[in-house]
Amino acid sequence: MSYEESLRITSPNDLTNIDGKCANKQPGWVFKENKKSGLSGDLRKWRQINYSNPRGSALWIDKSSATCGDLIQVFASKYNTSRFDKGKRSIAVIRLGWYNGSGGREYWSTNKFLLKEQAAPEVVGLLRTVETKWNPTISFTIGADWTPGLYLVVTKNRKDKIEAIAPLIVRSKLHDSPLALIHSTLTWQAYNNFGGYSLYRGVGDSDEARINNRSRTVSFDRPYAGSGGVHINRDAIALTQFSEKQGFDFDHYADTDIDTQPSLLKSYNGIFFGGHPEYATRRIYEATFAARNSGVNLAFFSANSF
Repeated sequence: MSYEESLRITSPNDLTNIDGKCANKQPGWVFKENKKSGLSGDLRKWRQINYSNPRGSALWIDKSSATCGDLIQVFASKYNTSRFDKGKRSIAVIRLGWYNGSGGREYWSTNKFLLKEQAAPEVVGLLRTVETKWNPTISFTIGADWTPGLYLVVTKNRKDKIEAIAPLIVRSKLHDSPLALIHSTLTWQAYNNFGGYSLYRGVGDSDEARINNRSRTVSFDRPYAGSGGVHINRDAIALTQFSEKQGFDFDHYADTDIDTQPSLLKSYNGIFFGGHPEYATRRIYEATFAARNSGVNLAFFSANSF
């Protein structure tokens, strides 16, 4: 496609309205939020989490993007641990930000409990799609007073060390802020190799065999591992903490939100794509070009976009 041809791209029609239901925010809301007390410790603890290899427990959630009032189901299991491990665990929901240098603030948590070990993930069909088919462990409702942004649903061990993460984007009301930050959930799943398969590699005795045995489709119904987990840390956690330290007001979205409601991009002065937004549907592609054509500023924080 030539540049001239790209100027004629128009936005696809919206499939539905996904406007957030959280309370309206006034300018400076991120700065105000980050004056609140955060978790104990500092940013170093976020670098110490093993994002590529959940150990002790693993989890996934049934929605990557949601808003205040939505119910979130959590699917968790003991994972990659000794059969003699009898330690209790908890599940918590943490909003990422600056918070005076701690990097996050806890909004919800369970008491510690014995987490059951659920069945090993299944590889489905010739497409080699990995799904866990786990039973729900617990659920929570995003509170009306929760501040929109990027959250992590996490499992913690008996010493409160984070063992595994699942990202959750909580959407603001449309255009609460002049800028929007788009998180690349499709790319995270493409690189996610939980269960031994991603869109790049599968199992095999040689590199050629591993490439040939890769998944042809991937599912969100599984925890994050491998490069998929590393991408979340590198491209979303760090960027969110940095931008909130600067006090930038951002509305957060998943890339799949653009596919559902392409028109949302035109509500902002600027759209920021976090690192490595490699995978996009045709609707996301066209919506982004159409937003640019209408005068919306675009910023990409890596190469390999779309």
